[in-house]
Amino acid sequence: MLICNVSLVRLKAYYQRKTGQDDVQAQLMKELTSFEAHLLMTQEVVEIRGKVGRCVPVILPLETRQALSSIASKIVRKACSIPVESSYIFGSKTGGVFRAYDAISIVAQEAGLSSPSLIRTSNMRKYMATMVQALDTSEAERSWIMQHLGHNMDVHLHHYRQTSDVLERTEVATILLIQDFGIVPHYVGRKLSDIQLDGKLF
Repeated sequence: MLICNVSLVRLKAYYQRKTGQDDVQAQLMKELTSFEAHLLMTQEVVEIRGKVGRCVPVILPLETRQALSSIASKIVRKACSIPVESSYIFGSKTGGVFRAYDAISIVAQEAGLSSPSLIRTSNMRKYMATMVQALDTSEAERSWIMQHLGHNMDVHLHHYRQTSDVLERTEVATILLIQDFGIVPHYVGRKLSDIQLDGKLF
């Protein structure tokens, strides 16, 4: 996922995000572990346009929900002098958007890191790609991850495309949590389907 694409998320895409579960997902819930079910019910997915017009999913964790709801609020946008005609969720007063790269740089600098310049989305994608190699992932699982990263992937079967938001909120989200909590060494060589974080993170 290119961070510049996230900057250009439109309000319409945000309001059309995948939440909760539909009839198909209700059936899939029966096959999920309690941890996967928790991820499915607490995370949302926004689909945005990536390279060459492909839809790229963006996971919205529970902790971002309130902030995004405020940013999308007409009252808040009016108070911040964001033009009414702005169609972007991260719209600015000038009618453009806030640059995500600049936002990440500011946060990295203010966090007091020893090497804030290394906090770049390109490095994050490289790290995730390397981490996936350490896990025993199947070809299908790698295709879900590549789709999440916005990379080209020849293997993307029709079945997986239909259930992409379920996979985003369970399988891909599990990998992201392993990365975020720095517990990659515990799962090197493990199959993604065998990794259960029940009771460890929630």
